[in-house]
Amino acid sequence: MRGKVFWVVTGVFLTILTLPYLMAWAAAGSDWVFVGFLINPLDGNSYFAKMQQGAAGEWLFRLPFTAEPGEGSFLFVFYLTLGHIARILHAPLWLVFHAARLAGALALALTLRRFVERYHEKTTAGRLEFTFALCLFGAGLGWLASLGGAFTADMWVAEAYPFFSAFVNPHFPIGLALLLILIQKAERVSSIGEAAAAAALSAALALIMPFGVVVLCTIQAIGISARLVFRQKVPWLAVLASCVPGGLALVGQYLQILTHPELAQWNQQNVTLSPPAWDVVVSFSPVLVLAGMAVWRRRKSLSELLQDPVVIWVAAGILLSILPFNLQRRFLLGLYIPLAVLAGGTAAQLAARKKTRWIRNGVLITSIMTNVLILLASILGAYQHPPKLYLQTSEQAAMRWMAANSPADSVILASEDIGMILPGQTGRRVVYGHPYETTFAETKQRALAAFLAAPGEEMNTARELGATLVFWGPRERQLSGIDTLPLTAVYQQDNVSIYRVEP
Repeated sequence: MRGKVFWVVTGVFLTILTLPYLMAWAAAGSDWVFVGFLINPLDGNSYFAKMQQGAAGEWLFRLPFTAEPGEGSFLFVFYLTLGHIARILHAPLWLVFHAARLAGALALALTLRRFVERYHEKTTAGRLEFTFALCLFGAGLGWLASLGGAFTADMWVAEAYPFFSAFVNPHFPIGLALLLILIQKAERVSSIGEAAAAAALSAALALIMPFGVVVLCTIQAIGISARLVFRQKVPWLAVLASCVPGGLALVGQYLQILTHPELAQWNQQNVTLSPPAWDVVVSFSPVLVLAGMAVWRRRKSLSELLQDPVVIWVAAGILLSILPFNLQRRFLLGLYIPLAVLAGGTAAQLAARKKTRWIRNGVLITSIMTNVLILLASILGAYQHPPKLYLQTSEQAAMRWMAANSPADSVILASEDIGMILPGQTGRRVVYGHPYETTFAETKQRALAAFLAAPGEEMNTARELGATLVFWGPRERQLSGIDTLPLTAVYQQDNVSIYRVEP
């Protein structure tokens, strides 16, 4: 692929990933504060909450959305590290977060380029450039399904698609970049130094995107099995270096979760099932169809197919995503990449014929439309100042006061929206703020709703839930219909009060 074309395409990629956020900040004006996320603020605010712990000097993670965080665990090290970087640089969390996101996007573009070039090394530049652009910008036919009211996976399962991954957070694109490197290294490690590098990358993948290790090891297991069946040499050094360190780190993390009472409860609530089969077909077409054609053309070379890491990746992703496992959806990560790589070859062959030349352009146009729709919805939605994406300036002022003046172990009772945002802005824990990371979330959500419905009568509930402070702003007033609480106010400014809950 020509270097100039690569850098132009990558420059457009990074620009598109940046502009919507700049527009969202500009849309805040003087009355609102953009929190920093356009997609999935629930997870985004949990990343900020983890960074807050790192910024406070912590290397062990504790649940930030619950009154009972338990002992610290060596988990979510990536976001703890970003928090430490923010502390060292005296930089705001949002700046470090988005700088890491764009750095991850660049790393993903670089590794994608290499991955495409290696797979299509005996082909023309035009084919390489088309495949690269398809991998980088493509998605499924969710835009078409949305006309009928459907909300398909390519509009919410961000980790499956390079563009969407790089749009929402930093650990998805960095994790996908590591996965791409390790898939290639598993075939080309020939020295102890290269093995050590692969081992370090494998451990890093486990810490940044743990499910990537499962996908990688499944790809290697299928490839090894095929080599053994067809009596071919297995690159054991490469396989062991790329899989064992990450596998051990992954097992260590999982054991921490299982043996930690609060984290075990979080894990029990953390259910992310795969979308139905029809949804998957829509969300990965048209590249799914073209990839299927590529595999069908090679059906007579079974031994070659079963050792092709791109084909194996597709098979592994689909197989893992249907296993009876609460987090099965996570195994769809990066699945669009091998499908697009296979589809690029089919599209190039069709483009070589006059009657089917239009198909290649049609595939690219229909594949980018979902991401265009996501961008437009994000930008237009930002100007409506949705409450999950924006704070009122008075709410932000109160949170800044809380971060500077309340005890570090404070537990705050607030509405769901504020409970979601507050830990990432203050480093303080909340009674309820996340359906997964709040222990016994449904029970506490109901208790919170009861409190907001009759706060004067439910003050004992606040104590029972472990709250030491109550955040009472415009959202809480609107939900309860009550302006003041029968508690001692420790902060009052504009339309926000903070009350102390006496033990």
